[in-house]
Amino acid sequence: MKVGKACRFLRTFPHKERTDIVSEILEFFRKSYALSSEEYLTQNAINEKYKEIKERLKSPWKFDENEKIATPVRMAYEPLKRGSRIFWKSIGPTSALGKYLKYEANRKGIVFNNKTYRGFIKLLLKLLAEAGWLKETTEKNRDNQETYLYQLRIDQIIWKTGDGKTIKPDYVKIRSYKGYEQKRDV
Repeated sequence: MKVGKACRFLRTFPHKERTDIVSEILEFFRKSYALSSEEYLTQNAINEKYKEIKERLKSPWKFDENEKIATPVRMAYEPLKRGSRIFWKSIGPTSALGKYLKYEANRKGIVFNNKTYRGFIKLLLKLLAEAGWLKETTEKNRDNQETYLYQLRIDQIIWKTGDGKTIKPDYVKIRSYKGYEQKRDV
């Protein structure tokens, strides 16, 4: 898929909407625990800090005896080779992210079939990695060809304290023909 054709989808949106779509994609990575940090989130780093974390947590936040800290997931737009020891999650055409992006494209009169979606997401993730927001790694796909996996770099996340009242809607996971009011946990 050519760069111009793939990016036509995003160019059809005004700047604010384009920014919102990219933000939703990055939020999807964050909420899916597809995070990258060499210092904190590799399996070795997690194992090293597990004992210290376990000792510092107080009830009711303590870990159960058999509870472990999970290694972050990686996002892939195509299935990985069977037997891969990498914990991954799909961002293919039938995933929540795929359905969201297809819906947004359709609103602008652009139809993503599975092939055009894969071309688009492949290009977009490559651009987000080149911009420094995503970390890109490689693995073998089902056809034993090299494919790319992505994680959001935690050093690119802006952490802000919320107001305790407002909840930002998750447009990737919750799409509805009618309004939906989220309630915060108390």
